[in-house]
Amino acid sequence: MTLSLQNPAIGKVTVLKDELCRLLILQKKNLQSFKDADVLAEKGTLTPTSADDHIAVLDNEIPKVQKLELLVAVVGAMKAGKSTTINAIVGSEVLPNRSGAMTSLPTVIRHTPERIEPHLKFEKNEPFNQLILDLRKVIQSANNNLINKINANDHLKKLAEKIKKDSKFKFAKQYNGTKDIYDFLFDLNDIVRLAKELGSSAPLDEYTQMKDFPCIEVAFNTLKDVQNSVGTFSLLDTPGPNEASAGDSLREVVKEQLSKASAVLAVLDYTQRNNDADAQMHQFLSSVDKEHLFVVLNKADQKGHKETNDDVNSVREGIAKTMGDISIDRVLGISSQRAMLANRALHASGKLPPLTEDWVRQFAEFAFGEYDDYELEDEKEVSKRANKILKKSLFPELIEKVIAACYKNAPTMVFNSALDKLKTI
Repeated sequence: MTLSLQNPAIGKVTVLKDELCRLLILQKKNLQSFKDADVLAEKGTLTPTSADDHIAVLDNEIPKVQKLELLVAVVGAMKAGKSTTINAIVGSEVLPNRSGAMTSLPTVIRHTPERIEPHLKFEKNEPFNQLILDLRKVIQSANNNLINKINANDHLKKLAEKIKKDSKFKFAKQYNGTKDIYDFLFDLNDIVRLAKELGSSAPLDEYTQMKDFPCIEVAFNTLKDVQNSVGTFSLLDTPGPNEASAGDSLREVVKEQLSKASAVLAVLDYTQRNNDADAQMHQFLSSVDKEHLFVVLNKADQKGHKETNDDVNSVREGIAKTMGDISIDRVLGISSQRAMLANRALHASGKLPPLTEDWVRQFAEFAFGEYDDYELEDEKEVSKRANKILKKSLFPELIEKVIAACYKNAPTMVFNSALDKLKTI
């Protein structure tokens, strides 16, 4: 059950969208009627529990079809370079990096052409604000052993002090600009871990639909020249298996989102392959539809001095096989860090910012090696070096084959994803 549309006309898309929404809603009503009539047994092809699961899938698909929203879920083991890959795709640093686990709740990054400065929405903030109130009481009455345990982690210590001392601290529904968004994501990440240390539970099981997650709206620089008149395109930053181990509920949220996504982009670390994290990723992705799976082999530029491009291709072939015999064309060896730095330099709107900014210094080292300040003021030379770095990162292949292709064909992919789920149900 697959549609084949090449640059479909808006009128045809609207007709197909309306008809598919009708079928999805009808299927949902049928499942609900079976439940209401109490005709489903606890054992069988369709049970009350499986009916609820199917209804939840349909509840997720219906708004995606209505909005023609293509969702590409990005998943990676901790420190594989997932956030860097997302930032490189966007062309600006919208997600913060940290040495430890960073993603506590799936986060949507939506391509919004008119949004130059990132804007974050967190409409469903009440469950976490209630958690803040509950944790404040726990912190105020905590014994020394518990306080010492929290203080052993600087991030958790700062958040605990903020919750305890600032009675007005809570999560807002909107944040503007990189700094405020960073602060929010750091606090959201840390509060899940703080709750665990204090013997409480974060309300992750209340966040099962994409509309509930934090959503960053920003223009993707890498898509600015790609034409798409209908539909929207979003990335979903999801915790990897060794991040999701913070709790079973978080792991289930992630697995559910991977199954609901129109496509999945798995980020693996070339320098850390064949370790426990790599094995966890393979198992984590075992239930993902292989027709919708792409793999990024990040840090491929850091191969050993005796390794050749043929060696990298052999690794790609091995991953393609272990991922369920997917096409090797779906396994891309890249350098997200080089691509992110190059994209930022190319979209710096003129001269580079001062070297006091870390990314500028890193770019200068990649681009010029030993350099003089005047070289960084030569816009043409900077652009030339940035394009060279971008080409060597092999990132343009990822943009062309996956990101831009998905964006241009968003309606078709959204329809096929919904049809696949409808057929399964």
